[in-house]
Amino acid sequence: MADNELEGTEVSDEVRAASESSTSQRLAALSKEEKQLILIGVFLFYGTRRVTQKKISALKTIIHHLQFDSDGIPHRDPTDEELKLAETTGWVLNVLRSNFAGESALPEEDVKVLLREVTRSLDKDLKREPDPEQHASRIVEALEKLAGLEGNATTNEKNLIRVVKSQSKFITGNSWRIIGSITLIVSIVVLAAVSDDVSVIFTVAVLVATCLSALKWVTQSLSRALI
Repeated sequence: MADNELEGTEVSDEVRAASESSTSQRLAALSKEEKQLILIGVFLFYGTRRVTQKKISALKTIIHHLQFDSDGIPHRDPTDEELKLAETTGWVLNVLRSNFAGESALPEEDVKVLLREVTRSLDKDLKREPDPEQHASRIVEALEKLAGLEGNATTNEKNLIRVVKSQSKFITGNSWRIIGSITLIVSIVVLAAVSDDVSVIFTVAVLVATCLSALKWVTQSLSRALI
């Protein structure tokens, strides 16, 4: 009996690994816009199980904010920006309804796995963007907007946003700000205790800030190289 259970566990691990590999391969074939749609779709439908007019209005703002466009969207007049935005919003909403209407029924852990895979794959596309950090931040801002539309974001929604932030190499979050602030404060306090020369304190503080900026740049550059 124990042997059978062990064999079942081994098969389950193999199936799980194969499933993750298959998901990565499918995502690799999708465009950057399609991956963004997956992220937006999860947050549009997950939890509340319904799409309100408020969410549709927010979706329109998000599409404009992300400068979303796709070759699959037919436009009657490509020169009319307002019409293009309305048509794009309608097209996106139809795609999301067709593919994510049942997403709210998924267990939270399954949704987290999906978000991890999509975020990692999207990072590879953002790597080719002129300013990937800014684009990644816009995506997170869009998800936060959707999560908080019906009031305060739920615990589940906050957890999902943390998943996206933690998986993207281009989301620095507040960690560098916290590290920089603490380092600068400690440096200034220590220098003030041993020196009365304000110019020395100021010079060292600038040097510390410069070193932290350089370290941040090196860290982000290495992260990009590993994507």
